[in-house]
Formats: sequence, C-alpha cells, structure tokens
Amino acid sequence: MSTYTSEPGTRLAGRYRLVDQVRSGTGWTYWKATDETLARFVTVLTFATGFPRVAETVTAARTASRLGDPRFSQVFDVEDGEELAYVVLEWVAVESLLDMLLSEGPLDPPRAAAMMVEAARAIAAAHEIGLAHLRLDPACVHWTVGGGVKIAGLCIDAALAGPDPETLTASGDGADDPELRDTQDLARLLYAALTGYWPGQPGSAEPALGPLPQATTPALLPPAPENGSGLCTPRQVSAGVPAGV
Repeated sequence: MSTYTSEPGTRLAGRYRLVDQVRSGTGWTYWKATDETLARFVTVLTFATGFPRVAETVTAARTASRLGDPRFSQVFDVEDGEELAYVVLEWVAVESLLDMLLSEGPLDPPRAAAMMVEAARAIAAAHEIGLAHLRLDPACVHWTVGGGVKIAGLCIDAALAGPDPETLTASGDGADDPELRDTQDLARLLYAALTGYWPGQPGSAEPALGPLPQATTPALLPPAPENGSGLCTPRQVSAGVPAGV
C-alpha cells in the first residue's frame, strides 16, 4: 500500500475532507475532518510515504473496531488500498485530562477518583475481549459533560509508536503483560490527576511516558518530585489529597 502526506482541504474517499491537523509524529498525522456524507466531524489518521508501521496500525484499528463500547473513540472506517491508507475515527470534542491539568491544575480528589474509576472500568471491558491500550497517558483520556470517560487510541497509539524500549528491556516485573501495563498506567493517571505531575521512574529527569505518539502535544506534565526513598506520594505533593487515596 502507498501513503502520502495530506494537506487541509484534501478529500478522501469522496467524503472525508481534512480540516486541521490535531497532532502528528514522524510519518503520521491525526486530522480533524468533516464527513460530508453524514455532516459530522471525524478524526482521520493519515500516513506519510515510507512510514514503516502502516500495516500494523491498520490492523490495530481493525482490532479496536471489535469493541463497540461508547467509552472508547470508535473506529468508523479503515482503508488500506494500494493507493493510500487511512483510518477514520470518532471525533472527541471534550477536553483531555492533559488539557484539564494544564489549564486548571490538579483535579479535586473526588473528581480525579471518579474519572479514574470510569477509565478503569472501560479498560477492564477491553481486557475482557483481549484488547489492551498500552499507551494510556493524560492526553488520551477525556472527561465528558455527562461525567463519563472517552478514551482515544485503543490499540492504535501503541501500533503507531512501535515497540516500547522499556518493555523490550524489562524482565520479571510484568512489563510484557498488557493488562498489567494498562493497570500501572491507570495508577499513574490517578497520580497525575491528583498532583499535576507524572510519576515516572525514580531518578529520571524526563516524564516516563515513553516515546509518546502525540509528539506535538504543547506540553507534557513535569516529572513527579522525589524524596530520599523515591517518588513522593500524592499526599506529600498535595496536602489536600486524602490519606486513603
């Protein structure tokens, strides 16, 4: 299959008109687009010529389409023809956790806990049919007006990013267990929601989000502060966090 770098105004399949770039990485771009047939906004993922993981990403999109759970951004269309390849997904208009933290700061503990409980239930539903996200981070979890979650990038973001160096080099700590990886990332998301910091590995100067697919995110969260024994607990960072949390 061949790919190409698109530009605003490009129309795919005679119906998906690309409007604005949302985020991009080396060889791929997420677009806000208009489905002119159904008169609605959608997200379209396009690939540049030579991007090496097109087949893996297209396969991941088809895999993610098996889960018709409204708590996940739905896959509407997948094209992997000889002329081009792209993926059409649900447009998620609400703010992500990253947006909320950058604009408002840490969430109130009840709100943070409620958000992560809903995210955990959604991820558990994916795990029940053998799917895992593997790239959960503050940019892909969104909080809807009705108080529910919408998670973007199931299977797809991991395929875009390729193998995680941490997973490839780790041994004996469950790093190769997809469900455990998602569970650990949910705990990190709760820490971030409560504090505004990302809990990476102790001694790391960088946020331990791995090679994130959203390479053009305006800003990532700062790494969690450390004390003499490792990362500070959420309560050590913010006195307003209940001891039980």
